[in-house]
Amino acid sequence: LGMGGLLLAGTLVAVHLVAPAVTPLRVAYHLLGAAYNWPLLPGRVRLKTVYLAKNLASAAGFMITLFGYPLAQLHATGGQWAAGFGPLQLAVAATFFFLFEVSWEIVYDMRDVPGDKLAGVHTLAVVHGVDGAARVADGLLLGSAMVLLIGYFWLALPWRVVVMVVAPALQWVLYRRWLKRGLTSAHVVALTWTGAGLLIVYHLWIALNLPGVRAAPWS
Repeated sequence: LGMGGLLLAGTLVAVHLVAPAVTPLRVAYHLLGAAYNWPLLPGRVRLKTVYLAKNLASAAGFMITLFGYPLAQLHATGGQWAAGFGPLQLAVAATFFFLFEVSWEIVYDMRDVPGDKLAGVHTLAVVHGVDGAARVADGLLLGSAMVLLIGYFWLALPWRVVVMVVAPALQWVLYRRWLKRGLTSAHVVALTWTGAGLLIVYHLWIALNLPGVRAAPWS
């Protein structure tokens, strides 16, 4: 723990020297992580054990790093929005990712029901059963896909963002198939690596300037 604290402090200082605009968000992120993992809240409570707060806090961490950091740096450096992409389009992309990420967290929790019950972690799968949690995950996956499609048709969301609809569609197909025979650690690990593979293909497609590639969301 001491070595980890030293590394964290060192990276905070190092990154602050290069990109001071992200320091407040980095501090907020690590405070959120501490409250998630350790009993720092009133009553010696961890966010990880609190119903709904567990999933929302984890998703909030991703939102801080994936959206907050680059936006803070964009503002600090006076960067400009790319043509055809503004705050509304960003809101659509952020909403998509938030819904999708929460669904992913819920699928992971379906694997851990026995252990979570013993540890007093009140996930949706523990409180409502695996079937109830699966219905919530399905709704979130459908919602995330619909957000992208609505953004595409009504806000001219760039195709390079809309194509991310493949992720919730593939997640639904895979986890529903695995759920029928019992979701295991191997399944959720495979789901994680599938997502990593999609990211690699996505970035290679952009790097090679293949059909459908447009300007970056911000530049």
